[in-house]
Amino acid sequence: MRHSKMDHYSNLLEDNKNNIKNTWNVLNAIIKKRSGKAEYPNSFMSPNNKTITDMASAAEEFNTFFVGVGPGLAGEIPNTGISDGVESKDIYVDETMFLRGTEEK
Repeated sequence: MRHSKMDHYSNLLEDNKNNIKNTWNVLNAIIKKRSGKAEYPNSFMSPNNKTITDMASAAEEFNTFFVGVGPGLAGEIPNTGISDGVESKDIYVDETMFLRGTEEK
């Protein structure tokens, strides 16, 4: 059944390859069959296994989680002791802008 649907839509697309309007009609028919109204859960579990039903609290939990992903992964990278060859040449000037030293190689 799945293979016959794929063949059917492939044939429709092939038959309409020179008609952009009909091509989009076929693509929209495929997409709309697969999509529907999105359903979201009424509650979420926090990392400490607490059930959260308030959407503002759920958003805050997601934010807290994703903000910590980068630093958490960076902390897992072992220090190899190998220098990257870049020396810090930052120059700070009071009450003005931040300048970084450059050199031509």
